[in-house]
Amino acid sequence: MSGPSREVDPAALEAAVRAGHEQDAVGNRLLYLAGVLFVALAILGVVVVAILRPLMISSQEERNPPASPLAASYGRTEPPAPRLQVDPALDIYEHRNAERQVLTTYGWVDRSAGVVRIPIERAMDLLAERGIAPPAAAAPAGADAQPGGAP
Repeated sequence: MSGPSREVDPAALEAAVRAGHEQDAVGNRLLYLAGVLFVALAILGVVVVAILRPLMISSQEERNPPASPLAASYGRTEPPAPRLQVDPALDIYEHRNAERQVLTTYGWVDRSAGVVRIPIERAMDLLAERGIAPPAAAAPAGADAQPGGAP
């Protein structure tokens, strides 16, 4: 299926233009002129920025005093505590390793008092073997109160 023919009769086109109708083609001259103008404006913008940038930098340097010359010799200093975590994943990894070390190894808690820690697995095994001692009998609720209601 073919559409209408796009062939234009030159005589009919000439008659249409004389009658005030538009031509069916766009003038290339205007398009080229717009392109050249765009490129010229872009180049002008780059040149203006290249000229103005050093002027703006020098005016800012004049307005603001230079940094202390001693600042470079002091070096970088840490801010006061508390500081933000630099690597939270590494921090939690190290924390869990420390907890695992405490829970899975033998060690002294207080050597002078003879208090030690044992691995949690061993503590559960001992608890299963020996059982839990029954809780001490609780004293009656009012046994420690003095007569007359005064403490």
